Parts: sequence; structure tokens; C-alpha cells
Amino acid sequence: MKEIVKTNILRKIETKLYKQGLTERKAALIGVLDYKTKWNNSKNPHIKLCKDILEKTQKSAVIFSIPKEPYNTIINYLAEKSEGSIIPKDSETRLFLHEIPVASKFSSAKIIRLLKTKRFVVIPSSGIITTGSISLEQAFIYFSSICFSCFVKFFIDFLYKAVNRKIILKDSSVFKKAAGYLNTYPENTPQLLKGPFKTKDSIISAISEAGKLLIKNRLVDSCFGNISYIRNNDIYITQTSSYLDELKNNIDICPLDGSSCESITASSEFSTHKKILLENNAHCVLHGHPKFSVILSMFCEHYDCANKDNCNKFCLRKRHINDIPIVSGEIGSGKYGINKTVPKALKESTGVIVYGHGVFTSSKIDFNSAFDTLLKIEKKCRQRYFDIILNSSGKDTTDLTN
Repeated sequence: MKEIVKTNILRKIETKLYKQGLTERKAALIGVLDYKTKWNNSKNPHIKLCKDILEKTQKSAVIFSIPKEPYNTIINYLAEKSEGSIIPKDSETRLFLHEIPVASKFSSAKIIRLLKTKRFVVIPSSGIITTGSISLEQAFIYFSSICFSCFVKFFIDFLYKAVNRKIILKDSSVFKKAAGYLNTYPENTPQLLKGPFKTKDSIISAISEAGKLLIKNRLVDSCFGNISYIRNNDIYITQTSSYLDELKNNIDICPLDGSSCESITASSEFSTHKKILLENNAHCVLHGHPKFSVILSMFCEHYDCANKDNCNKFCLRKRHINDIPIVSGEIGSGKYGINKTVPKALKESTGVIVYGHGVFTSSKIDFNSAFDTLLKIEKKCRQRYFDIILNSSGKDTTDLTN
């Protein structure tokens, strides 16, 4: 039975890497160490290195793969320019990654030495190695977050270079290649279950459906993002670190009177959801991490701003993308918690973008309008991004170096 469970989780993570556009089908080498090591592909040429990683770094799981495009091109470009580490500035990096170490060359000894103190490493032209000290899910989250954060870093860095006319040939070449791999969004917003929802089962079904659509449309990555619904005196909310396409048994019911401790395992953004639901006359909340919304939230032309190193905590200006407000704030309910900025902004808008973090939307009946708003915000942000590039270059975006 233990062998079957281990094999199942290897296949599950292998499938997630592929379906979420992170690797090619069956490209990843995945290993889990228990009383003995189990692999998804024992014939992979890198299996000896990965065995040594597990044995010599006291890790329990490992993933090694070349990421799928556009991540491979982007990460190789950033790695080649790095001086030992890539340092994105989005929320996922600040919270989970801090910095992404880079091995200057494919050297087993150097890779193992790095992974004795680090959780992951990028090897230019060879791929990404991520590990988990407790579970394989940790390695998957790191792999996904590296791809996400490097994507955001590349496109925000390129935007600043374009605006300041500092693009060089290599930048343009990588940009054109990466942009050619961008996923397409549905022309029409998919229809979700119609509310209001009056039973536990119907609420869970509605939340689960919304989560699957967020993943399917690449509006959230890994185990990030969260969803909630309020019915009478109970808030239904996704558990912290849950996969939004696997929510059936990962939704907590949190009574408003505090009679249950369910909120302990609920999303880390429970306090933000609660305030939105109670103060804004909303019944549903969606939170995703759509990439171009995150990228544009980090773009500001006030280069001499005295607060430029603290934009993620608090901003001195009111900022918008079209009619959508951009607010600052950190995860949780601390001094600069987003529970102090997001609910307030949603009183005057159908959606809000959090600096370097993602998008929150709400609706009063079911998830249809909340999902529609989130999707439209991301579409607007992607279009706005390329409009800025075009206006900055004065030419078609296929020729940005002349």
C-alpha cells in the first residue's frame, strides 16, 4: 500500500507540472525518499545526481527538470546575467523564495554543496532542481514559484528598459521569444454555477468549480490564491496551501462567532476575506495571481520616490490601471496587512490589484461576476503592458532595438 501511495503522488506531481505549463509531458525527474527511494523515471540520465542530493543533503524529495517555454528562455537569460542569484521582488519571492541561487556550471559537487543550505538551484541551460525537506509538495511549490517569479521579473525589468530606452539586442531577442509563448485567454468568460447557494454541498461545488477555472486559465499558480463564500454565519474558505483544482476536502467552514478553530487551517488571507464579506455586502471572494496584473502593479515611473523600497508595504500615491485600484500591503493582518487596504478598495471597485501579489474580486450572488472581473483585469493588464512597450519604442514590438 505504501508503494502505491508513493507512486500515486509521483504521478500526481508529474501531471501537475505538465498541466500547469511548467514542464513538458514526463520531462521531470521526481524522487521521494522514505525507507527507500521511489522515482517516476528510473532511466532518467540525472538520477545519480538526484540520488546523491537526497542522500547528502538530508532532503526527502527532489524535482529536476528543464522548465517549459517561455520559462526556460527567461530563466536561462536571468541566470546568465546573475551574479550567483536571481532576486525577483514579487510577493511570492518575498514570502517563499527570498532569492534564487544559480550554479555557474553543471557540477554535481557544487550543486550538492549549494543544496545543503538551499532548497533549490537554477543551472543555466540544464534546468531547475527543487527539494522538499518534508514533502514532495514543497519541491513542487518551489518549482512553480521560481517559474512565476522569474517570469514576473523578466517582464517588469524589460518594461523599465523599454520606457527608458535601454533595450539591447539580447533583451529584445528573449522578449520576442518569450512573448510568443504566452497563453491565450478565452474570448468569452466561462459560465459558472449560478447562486445563491443554500447548502453546504452546493457551496463546496461552487468554490471547487471556481478554483479549477482559475488554474485552467493560468490565473493562479501552485497552491496560491484563495476563494471564499459566506452563508448565514459561516464563511467557507479554502485551506492554506491547498491546490485550487483539488478543493473538495480542502475547504474550511469558519463560524463568525468563533465557536470553531477551523480558521487556524484556513487561508492566510482569511482576515482579508472576512472583512470583504462582512463590510462590502459580498457573498463571494476570489483571489488569484495573474501574471500581468502583478507585473503592472510593480511598474511606477516615480523613480525618485522616497518610498520606492517599501512599495510592497505602503504607497504614498493612489494608483490605478484603468479604473482598477492598486494597493499595497503584506499578507496577513499585521501593521501593513492587506486586510487594511483590500476591503476598503473593494468598496469602490469590482476588483483590486495588490502590489506584486495578485488580484481580489468579489460578487454578491455567485462566482460568475467575480471570475469575469478577474479575467478582464488580467486581459486589460496584458494589453496595457504591450501598449506601453509599443508607445515607448514608437515601433512594432517585434523590433525594439533600433
